[in-house]
Amino acid sequence: MPLPPIVGRVNRVAANRVAGLVADRVAPLAIVVHTGRTSGTTYKTPLMAFPYGDGRWVIALTYGSHTDWLENVLVAGRCDLVRRKRLLHLVQPRVTAIDEMLEAIPAPVRPILKALRVDEVLVLSEEE
Repeated sequence: MPLPPIVGRVNRVAANRVAGLVADRVAPLAIVVHTGRTSGTTYKTPLMAFPYGDGRWVIALTYGSHTDWLENVLVAGRCDLVRRKRLLHLVQPRVTAIDEMLEAIPAPVRPILKALRVDEVLVLSEEE
């Protein structure tokens, strides 16, 4: 079971604003740019993203697979990722078990995700 929803609500108000100030410049932090499913509003969500060969990216779902940002990305079938000031267009989002993509996550980060009980990741591919 990932982090409880209350932590996500607090982070949305406080921690995400602070992380958003540096997330586009300091790896493994990144910003996912996505469009609201019903509002059409553009949102920016700071998170950790890990490159994984052949233009794939892995994002740990620390709040589980029922978050607004993730649902927006899955419905749209795409999002943008800003990492180290580089804009990437990502497509083909799919949620999978973290065990299937563990090698994509740096070894120092794995125990943290395990302690947080993160069990799923989002895998995306760079648009060609």
